[in-house]
Amino acid sequence: MTTISRREILTTFLPTITTNRQEVSLSLDPFEEPLTLIQVYHLLRRATFGVSHDVAMSFVGKKASEVVDRLLSNAEAKKSPAAPYWANTTIRDSESDKLAKYQYEYNEDLMQWWIKLMSKDSDSILEKMVLFWHGHFVSQYDICNIIIAPIMYRQNDLFRKMYLGSFATFLEKITIDGAMLLYLNGNSNIKDAPNENYARELMELFSMGIGNYTEDDVREAAKILTGWKIVIYSNQGEAYLPTFDVNKFDTGTKTFFGEKFEVNYPVNKENVYKNSIQQLIAVILKKKGKEVANFMCNKLYRALVYSNPEKVDQQVITNLANIFVSSNFDLKAVVSAILKSKHFFDPQNMGVQIKSPAETVVGFAKNFVVEELFQRQMMTQMGMQLLSPPNVAGWKGYRSWMTTKTYPYAIKYLTEIINNQSNNYLADWARKFGTFDDPYKLTISMATFFLGKVPDDKRMTRFTQILLAGAPDYEWFQLSKNSDTAGFKLKGLLKEIVKAPDFYLC
Repeated sequence: MTTISRREILTTFLPTITTNRQEVSLSLDPFEEPLTLIQVYHLLRRATFGVSHDVAMSFVGKKASEVVDRLLSNAEAKKSPAAPYWANTTIRDSESDKLAKYQYEYNEDLMQWWIKLMSKDSDSILEKMVLFWHGHFVSQYDICNIIIAPIMYRQNDLFRKMYLGSFATFLEKITIDGAMLLYLNGNSNIKDAPNENYARELMELFSMGIGNYTEDDVREAAKILTGWKIVIYSNQGEAYLPTFDVNKFDTGTKTFFGEKFEVNYPVNKENVYKNSIQQLIAVILKKKGKEVANFMCNKLYRALVYSNPEKVDQQVITNLANIFVSSNFDLKAVVSAILKSKHFFDPQNMGVQIKSPAETVVGFAKNFVVEELFQRQMMTQMGMQLLSPPNVAGWKGYRSWMTTKTYPYAIKYLTEIINNQSNNYLADWARKFGTFDDPYKLTISMATFFLGKVPDDKRMTRFTQILLAGAPDYEWFQLSKNSDTAGFKLKGLLKEIVKAPDFYLC
C-alpha cells in the first residue's frame, strides 16, 4: 500500500470539510421544510450508526420535528435489550480460575453484544448516545483495577436507562456506579484517607470543566463521597451493586462551593445518598449551573453537529446552554433542539464531521454480512476499543481518527468486507434502491448513500465508469439481469467509494 503522511491525509480531508462558518445559520428554530432524502441521510448519520435506506425512505417528506420525535420515542422503547447470558452470574473469591474469563473473555463478548445492538438500531438515537456517554463518563475495563464484565455491563445499562434524561440524576447514579467506583478509586475513598480521583474528574471532565473549582473543592467533595464501594465476589456481599460502609464515611462537616454539609442525620445508605451525593450534585448545578450547561452543550454540539466549533458557533452553544438551564438540565431538551434546528440542517453542517471508527465500521458493515468479532477487531485497529478509551478524558475524536495508520487500515478492512460478500448478495442488496437498471442512477444512489458530500458530476461520471468497467452504459440494462455479473461490477464501485475521503465524513 502506498505510503502517505499525516499531512497528506489531513490536506485530503480539509478541503472537503472547510466551510465559511460566518455564513452558517445560527438559528435553533425548527427546520420546517419537508426533508429530502439527502437531509434524512444527514440526520440518520448523526443520530445512528449508519443509514438504513428503508428507514430513510420512510422519513422522506416528513418534517424534522416528526422524525426526531420518532428517533427519540424509538430509543425509549429499545433501552432495555436482553442482557448477555453471563450478566447475572457471579463468582466467589475462591474461584480464581474463573476470574480471567470474567475479566477478558466476557468483556470482549460484551463489546460484540454492543456492536450487534449498534448495527440493528437504525431508527433511534439510543446507541449513539450510549457511546457518547461511554466516552464522557469513561471507565476502562483493563487498566489498573480491572473491571469484570458484569460490572461493565451494568454501566452500559445505566447509559441506556439515562441516555437523555435528567443530567442531575445521571451524575448522582454514575457517582456510585460500580465500574466508576473501581476505575476512579471510589472503593478506596475512605474517611482516614480520602481519594480525590473521582471528585476531581466529576468537576473537570464530567460536569463543568477545568478552571471552575478549587483544590479545596476537590478535597471537600472527596470527603463527602467517602464510604461507597462495589463488591465483586458474591461471598463478600451483594455482588455488582454499590454498597455503603458507615465506618468508612467521613462524618465531619464539609464546605463545598460555600455550602455546609453537616451530618446531622442517622448515617445509613439511604440518608447518605440523599444528603451527600444528591446534595453534592444539587450544589454543583445550583452554584455552577451556567458553567455545567456551557461545558455539556459544547460536548453535545461537537458530537452531533461539528467537532471543531468556531467563534460563530459559540452563539448556538450559548443558546443551547440556556435551554439546558431553563429545562432544569434535561438532556432530551438540548438534543431535540439541536437535531430539529435550521442550524443542524444548514448545508455547511452536512458532510463535515469525520466519522469515528464505530460510525465507519458499523455504518458500513450493517449493510452486509459481517461478524461482530471482525467489526470489534477492525474498530480496535482504527483506534477505538470499546470499553477501553485511551484515558479518563475519552477519545479525542476529530482529526485524531484519520492517521497514517487508521486510514489505510480502514480501506484494507472495508475492502475485505466487500470481497467477502457474494456477488448475488450485493446485487440483491443494491436492487432495493430502485435504480438498479440504470448505471448512472445506481451510482448516484450508492454515492449519496455512502458519502458525506454528494459528488459533483465529474466524480459521478468517474464512479459510473468504474461500475461499468469498460462496458458501454447501454449494456448495463442487460448486465443487471445477471446478479453474479452485476454484483461483481458493483464490488468495483464499492471499493472505489471506500477509498474516497468523503466516505469518512458524515
